Amino acid sequence: MIICIGREFGSGGHEIGKCLSEGLGIPFYDHELVEKAMERSEMTLELAKDDCVFVGRCADFVLKQQGVRCVSLFITAPFEDRVKRKAELLDMKEKQAVSLVRKMDKQRKAYYDYYTGGSWGRPHNYDFCINSSSLGIKETADTIETLIKSRK
Repeated sequence: MIICIGREFGSGGHEIGKCLSEGLGIPFYDHELVEKAMERSEMTLELAKDDCVFVGRCADFVLKQQGVRCVSLFITAPFEDRVKRKAELLDMKEKQAVSLVRKMDKQRKAYYDYYTGGSWGRPHNYDFCINSSSLGIKETADTIETLIKSRK
């Protein structure tokens, strides 16, 4: 099972991906690992030979274009919750966090839309969308894990 996670900045999608990989006992690949693999001329497809979790980098689109079966998820949260979360995590003032969240969401949207021709964050682009503020990080990861296990 290959799981691809797209996420809004501050929604906890990265942490949810890590929890999910740990819970399922499968590798976790984020942008840093994928970029290192690409620098060594390895393709993302090489990383996707076995069960794993990808976070970001249009992995859902790339893998589906190559005919690789995967589950694509999008993690969202209300803007105010994402700002609060990032302000606390990065120890910054709310005004700075507002600017950062807006900037990062804009960058993620531009990146995804440019490389996929799609629309980042639109529910019809994903198999499953979830609001992480409703359940919290751990319970969101547990809920997704239950969903993934039911699909096997």
